[in-house]
Amino acid sequence: MIHNVVHFAIHAGDVERARKFYEGVFGWKFQAWGPPGFYQISTGRDNEPGIMGALHQRSEPLEGRGMRGFECTVSVEDIVAAKYAVVRHGGKLISEEIEIPEVGVLFQFLDTEGNVLNAMCYLPGALPGTAPETEEILLADLKAEDASVAEPTINPFRAEPEPDVFIAESGLLSD
Repeated sequence: MIHNVVHFAIHAGDVERARKFYEGVFGWKFQAWGPPGFYQISTGRDNEPGIMGALHQRSEPLEGRGMRGFECTVSVEDIVAAKYAVVRHGGKLISEEIEIPEVGVLFQFLDTEGNVLNAMCYLPGALPGTAPETEEILLADLKAEDASVAEPTINPFRAEPEPDVFIAESGLLSD
């Protein structure tokens, strides 16, 4: 799997003002989705879909530690392996796993420079331009990449063993 940036999020103090700005400047299309004040963003056209995004209310005031800039989401095939890789390379986990129904599971982390990113294991067919695949096809692809891959568990987002206890006990999840 290529680990493309597949999603971004714009955090805004005034969601409607930000929506009008991006519609006017770039012609992006916004669709209300999920909780109030949350929009999905389509940055492209049918023949060139572009990257998907989100616009939502900033969780902290900008004068605090609030998000400045876009928050990117990187697609991963194994959420547990991605957590290990973040920690092993000097990053810090800043959230537990978050399941988004019909989309996948993500977690947030800080890179070595303090930038916030997300890693997300998408459900088959959840990304634009992808079709759902059967478990047999997914398993065959995994085995072709690595002959040591174990049979999949019932939860498609996790590989055994899970590092949650290790991460919690080691203090790798920052407050």
